[in-house]
Amino acid sequence: MEVRYAQYTHGIINAMRNISKVVIFDQTGHLIVQKRDGNPNIEQSGKVSLFGGGVEAGESNRVAALRELEEELGIELSESSLILGPHKFVKADHRYFCQLYFAQNDTELSDLILQKEEVESVRWIQVAELAEWFKESP
Repeated sequence: MEVRYAQYTHGIINAMRNISKVVIFDQTGHLIVQKRDGNPNIEQSGKVSLFGGGVEAGESNRVAALRELEEELGIELSESSLILGPHKFVKADHRYFCQLYFAQNDTELSDLILQKEEVESVRWIQVAELAEWFKESP
């Protein structure tokens, strides 16, 4: 079961922003991660991040996750290819409901179409390497 929350609107107190994130792994267990573009107008600017973003009006979290993968990486997956993961409420500068998904995909990096406005680079990484990369690009 997927839960939807009201779309976040800047300036409204106690608003909840609904987001979906996707962990993509290949058949060898590597994860694909991104370094966000340094543009200060995007979320997680210059940081290592998963793929995903805000749920638009009328979308489910699952549909939003698929849309974000297509926008950020040029990957088209089916709804059934997403494995429902945990969800979490996060309170930072504003409040989030974050639904996590998992998906297997063995696409070569050279076949990806990166969203230049948001994604600086991507790479396949072993889980053990992830902590080191976060140190380099927190």
